[in-house]
Amino acid sequence: MLTLGWSDGCTFMPIDFSLLSSVKAQINGISKDIDKRTSGYKLRVNALQTAPEQIPDMIRRALSSGIDARYVLMDSWFTMPLLIKGIAAQGLDVIGMVKVTKQRYLAGGNWFL
Repeated sequence: MLTLGWSDGCTFMPIDFSLLSSVKAQINGISKDIDKRTSGYKLRVNALQTAPEQIPDMIRRALSSGIDARYVLMDSWFTMPLLIKGIAAQGLDVIGMVKVTKQRYLAGGNWFL
């Protein structure tokens, strides 16, 4: 389960969540007869997305519902360039530890490991 929460440093309030699965882990799959307009169908399709694909939408829903945020704090598991770019495009800063990879990043005219 992926959870998006809001915190003031002392309190944590869950704001949004998503159940995660994978195409390989499906037992029955999604029935072809299910109405694609239902929330059940949308939840099943959403569960098959990866966490980095779901996070920008979760943040967008939270911001549109009135949650006030200036930055997103995340674990190094999720701190990837495309996800950071997607969150920054929504006007939020990202705080997170970058994984040790062989990739190089250009920030402020300087290259970083």
